[in-house]
Amino acid sequence: MKHRTALAVAATVALCAGGVLTAAPPASATGGHDGDDGYDVVIPLSERASKQLRDGQNRIAAIGKADAWTHDGQVVLSFPVAGGDHRRGGDGDRAMALRGGVAYTGAGPNITWERLKVKDNGVITAKLRDGSRAAILRVSGKRHHDRGGDHGDYALVLTSVGAASLNNAAKGAPFSAGDVFAGGDDCR
Repeated sequence: MKHRTALAVAATVALCAGGVLTAAPPASATGGHDGDDGYDVVIPLSERASKQLRDGQNRIAAIGKADAWTHDGQVVLSFPVAGGDHRRGGDGDRAMALRGGVAYTGAGPNITWERLKVKDNGVITAKLRDGSRAAILRVSGKRHHDRGGDHGDYALVLTSVGAASLNNAAKGAPFSAGDVFAGGDDCR
């Protein structure tokens, strides 16, 4: 257990530069939970993503063991760490599995992101409603671009699959690949 806790924290900290993700002892707004390793991964969404995910008919909700709450108008998601070092195939990629997921509803078909995995290369994958696994988010370093222009800091940005899956549910396709989903403190 000690090894898995250390790996989970190390993997999260490697992705956390600039506060994109944080590994925190469990203490959520809904009473707290904790992963197998005793830590949660907390993702504070950007103001724009929070607004788009709750605009009009659009809704976002935590499912399973995940939690969601709003802080200063921004959606915060929290996922218990499911375990430490998981190897996939022979490629040696390590991933930290998270419990719970996210449901997104809107004008179109509902979508879910479940069985999230934070990979060492800064990519977050999820099992989508159709059963496929895809990269939905990635850590973007020092500079990134969104519809508001260029910004500094680190952020979690949508991949093309992540944006397309959100746009399946949302009216007007408000998301594009590279849009800031979380982090990027000066992107508010």
